[in-house]
Amino acid sequence: MRQPARRAGCRGSGTASAGILLGSVSDAATGRPIAGAVASLDRTGVWARTDADGIFKLPQVTGSYTLIVSADGYAPSVGLPVSMTMRANSHAGSSP
Repeated sequence: MRQPARRAGCRGSGTASAGILLGSVSDAATGRPIAGAVASLDRTGVWARTDADGIFKLPQVTGSYTLIVSADGYAPSVGLPVSMTMRANSHAGSSP
């Protein structure tokens, strides 16, 4: 019998002065970090893999994008809206 795919959660924020979008990916049910997940900004080719603590760092690209997270054994992410400017803090939404 096939088991339903697990879900991953993602949270992130960043500051323009730091020049990065910092985020974390964790198992939605357990809250445990997911190492090796891929976080990417659609239409940019910008991506990063999470470290052992589930943390990723993406260089900021000015504009509005969708943050997409994927990890082996997890359902694909729906996508989180991300807006980045060079004048203000940048924030990614969080998945349910």
